[in-house]
Amino acid sequence: MTREQIEKKYNKIYKNFMTPEIIKWEIEGNRVLELSTGRGISNERIFGVTEFVVEDNELVSSARSTMFSIRKKAIEHYNYLLNN
Repeated sequence: MTREQIEKKYNKIYKNFMTPEIIKWEIEGNRVLELSTGRGISNERIFGVTEFVVEDNELVSSARSTMFSIRKKAIEHYNYLLNN
């Protein structure tokens, strides 16, 4: 799948209801990394790190995607995924 095809599919993905505000995202090879934020059940700030991978010509969230309550930890995980 080309970079343009990956970006087009990513732009069609619905935003996560818990972390709908995207801070940044980027395409790295055949995957998309996304750092986003939102509000938790108790209205606390939460951060999501999502890794979308190409699978059967679609983008799906990988098992390495997770949520954090500390922005610094979310950024560290985002950077870890970016480099691995």
